[in-house]
Amino acid sequence: MKRAKVNYGKKQLAQNIKKDSKSFYRYIKGKRVAKVNVGPLEDETGELIVGNTEMAEMLIQYLASVFTAEDTSTIPIVTGNSEVIERVELGTISINRETVLNKLLGLRADRSPGPNGLHPKVLKGKWIGHT
Repeated sequence: MKRAKVNYGKKQLAQNIKKDSKSFYRYIKGKRVAKVNVGPLEDETGELIVGNTEMAEMLIQYLASVFTAEDTSTIPIVTGNSEVIERVELGTISINRETVLNKLLGLRADRSPGPNGLHPKVLKGKWIGHT
């Protein structure tokens, strides 16, 4: 009976994939996810540790012993860098309404937000209407 229900559910997913693809992909994602458990762990004395809190403490101790702060006093200092960086001063900048408008019109609304966090759709909608 249980197998028949599972097969029926799979059949429904296959039939409704055109109308309800979200359910199909949710089902596939559920089948792909690997469920990995940690433990039990063995301590220095050979005793098995099975409790979640005890295993977490053991992992914290191990990671603390592996990842330690490095002594930076032994790192050599690099000297003799012959590369010269020229400073270029920025002259006058000419920004006008048409240039800004053309840049805004060129924004692609299907792209993600830029470094300023503003979505191109917001920029276009807000400023294009004020022409």
